[in-house]
Amino acid sequence: MIQDQVHDVLVDEGYRVLRASDGEAGLRVAASDRPGLILLDFGLPRMSGANVLTRLKHDPATSQIPVIAVTGQPTALGAGPLPIDGWIAKPFDLGTLLAQVERFVDVPASMAPRMLTADSAQAFAPAGTG
Repeated sequence: MIQDQVHDVLVDEGYRVLRASDGEAGLRVAASDRPGLILLDFGLPRMSGANVLTRLKHDPATSQIPVIAVTGQPTALGAGPLPIDGWIAKPFDLGTLLAQVERFVDVPASMAPRMLTADSAQAFAPAGTG
């Protein structure tokens, strides 16, 4: 699965990865762990990525967390200005993923802030933290 590959690559790069099975769970993880970055799959079950994004940006606890949208339909992002900090079109290569993550986490992994991603709501943080 793509989520497993993303997890493995980020763990290999020194990040601690937290996962959630859907948008609701991702919102809970984001609020409780306050990651430094969210990778948000717009094809989440139970709640659209756009709805998750709206709730993240309206919650004071999560509104400042950078969000990178991951989608197989980039036109879904064009329905109006969305408060995203970047986006990755599926399918993507892992180098593209790492380049996007490194835009927001530009310090050695051992010093980096926690990060959350939602790919089926997946969260990332540097290994050995939290």
